[in-house]
Formats: sequence, structure tokens, C-alpha cells
Amino acid sequence: LDIGVSVGRAEINADSRSLADLMSAADMACYAAKEGGRNRVRAFIGGDEELEQRREELGLGERVASAMVAGRMSLAVQTARALHDDLPVLAYQELLLRSFDADGRPIPTGLAVAAAERMNMMSTRLDRWVLETACAHLASGRVRGDARHIVAINVSAQSLCDESFLAFALE
Repeated sequence: LDIGVSVGRAEINADSRSLADLMSAADMACYAAKEGGRNRVRAFIGGDEELEQRREELGLGERVASAMVAGRMSLAVQTARALHDDLPVLAYQELLLRSFDADGRPIPTGLAVAAAERMNMMSTRLDRWVLETACAHLASGRVRGDARHIVAINVSAQSLCDESFLAFALE
């Protein structure tokens, strides 16, 4: 058996807020050690910009997951129309993800997607939600999709590489 060890540790000092915060910091340090090549030790020390960013992303990922569960997500329709009716495509509609935190404030989509990718939520949750919702919009007539009206959604590279996502999309 090949056994690897990655260790994450957190500094306990006068600024330490709670046991939960310390455990969270140690956990982030451990994941950073694994990403750094495994068999490493990584310490979370106040002021470590990389780990502070990771903490923000983790919190953002939790906000995105919460928004999905609570129904605070939607697809916005952005339409581009043809300048002439004689063109093969009359309208191009792109469905864009929008998510909101518990206070109703928008979560920036680029940051939300980056956090979801880091938490491996794209192909298992977020892109599936987008695809299901897009299909529901097409079925209800909210968006029109046919030979002259193109409807596009964005999916992550994680989803494109996930065979189970392809099966889900075809279903």
C-alpha cells in the first residue's frame, strides 16, 4: 500500500475566534497541502492571502449551495436579434445564471462559478440545475428554441468531462 499524508494546521492565538473557525482553517490548510502535491504540511497563519482567499471561496461556495437549495437562483435571458429578417438566425438567446444570497444581494456569477468548480459542484449540481431549468423554460415557452431561434447555455469544463453529465443531458 502507498500511504500519503497531508497535514493542515492552524495557529491558535489571541485573535482566534472559535473552535469551528480553527477547524475550518486547519481543513483549508490540509486541502492546500494536498493540492500542493500531497505529503506536505501546510499551516494556516493569519495574513496568508492564498488561504484567506480559499476561506472566502469556501464561504461563497456555501452561499451558492444555499441559494440553489432555497430557490434563490434564476436564469436571465439575454437576447441578440438579427438586423435583417432574411438571415438564417433571427434571434440568439443566452441563458445566464443568476444567484442571490439570503439577503437578496446578487452573488457575482464569475465568483460563484469559480467557487462551485473548486468545490466540485459544477457537474453534480450547478450545471445540472442550469440544464434542467433551461429545458423547463423551453417547454413552457419562456424562451423559444427552433431553427431560427438559437438558445445557448454555458456549462463548465468539469461537466463536459463528466460522462454522467452527458448521460444526464441526453436524458
